[in-house]
Amino acid sequence: METHTFYRVRSGCTVLPIDVSTQTRCQDLPPFAFPEVPESQEDILAYIQWLEGLSFSVQQRKEVAEEKLRSVMSNTPDLLAEREKRWKLEAEKLRLRKELADLKAAHLLFPEL
Repeated sequence: METHTFYRVRSGCTVLPIDVSTQTRCQDLPPFAFPEVPESQEDILAYIQWLEGLSFSVQQRKEVAEEKLRSVMSNTPDLLAEREKRWKLEAEKLRLRKELADLKAAHLLFPEL
């Protein structure tokens, strides 16, 4: 039979340590289980504080994952090709604007042409 060491965290809730050194994907991790809501006012307040800290940590981790996803997606060949097309279109647009401005200036200088 396996024995586990429980750790008491500052909020008073206990957690079971998980060895993640062998996991390669989040799907390999066991599901997360919340401890039962305690009975006493002091323990409930500590539980709420623990949940708020957990919520903050999850939100931070989510933001890091979303940023990494944007980084990974921004370097795909399709997106790189799309960027290059946009750069070429923008360069052509600037060239045409300059040409139009030059034609307008020439027309103002020489209206009879």
